[in-house]
Amino acid sequence: MAATLSLELAGIGGLTIDLSQPGALRMRRFYVGAAFPPERIRRSLAENLLARALTCDRTVTVNAGAGSEPFWRSLGFVAEARNRHTHVWSKLSLSRFSRP
Repeated sequence: MAATLSLELAGIGGLTIDLSQPGALRMRRFYVGAAFPPERIRRSLAENLLARALTCDRTVTVNAGAGSEPFWRSLGFVAEARNRHTHVWSKLSLSRFSRP
């Protein structure tokens, strides 16, 4: 998925099949251009991708980079270090999800 601002590519993020966890999807490859507000772009990409995952009722995993854990937790991801991921999100996560 790509995010644009004023017709310029501002960031990208992806959602793929997680080969290490059957039935799950994986968030990956989040990049935001230096000239754009990183938190706004990242959150928009992640929320749109999670909305897609919700339509197919799939768990989503992510391997959170150092320092990004609070961002993923703010989206409802829960710490779970296994199968080469650090956090997991599911429909059940939504019941605990609250945006600050």
